[in-house]
Amino acid sequence: MELTDLNLLLKLLFSHLIVDFILQTNNIVRKKREGKYQYHIIHSLTQALVTYIIAGLWNCWFIIPVIFITHFAIDLWKITQKEKLYSFIIDQVLHILVLCTLWMVITKQYAAVGDILQSIIKCDKCWIYLIGYLLILHLYSSDCSPKDGERKVTYLKVFKMQVNGLVISNEY
Repeated sequence: MELTDLNLLLKLLFSHLIVDFILQTNNIVRKKREGKYQYHIIHSLTQALVTYIIAGLWNCWFIIPVIFITHFAIDLWKITQKEKLYSFIIDQVLHILVLCTLWMVITKQYAAVGDILQSIIKCDKCWIYLIGYLLILHLYSSDCSPKDGERKVTYLKVFKMQVNGLVISNEY
């Protein structure tokens, strides 16, 4: 796998994070939960266009409909679920699977997927980051509800843990 291939995967993931966690406010989420489909359409179209622009692959026009349709469908499923950590994780895993599949199609890295998954499973740091990520999500999803229109990140609690001598913390 070439560095440029990995760069594309990182761009796809970055674009997803930007739109889902920075551009999407609690107000938009609430409107989507209220069944106002124009907010689903606007959010999914934003996701598709931002992904296409950040990827910078102008000949891969199919990125737009693939991201739009899959993001729309996944988010529609999510609003039918209770607001629990498991539904959030399933939602994010589905989005990431779509992005990884899109990456494989564009780069033709089908054979690399098995090697990558095996490397991740054997990687201690990957598991530590995953645990840290889940801790942040848990803290974030508990009693940290921001006011409408505000960014959620500002409400994270301070936490600190140590795993095999490695300190995981959100303190500076």
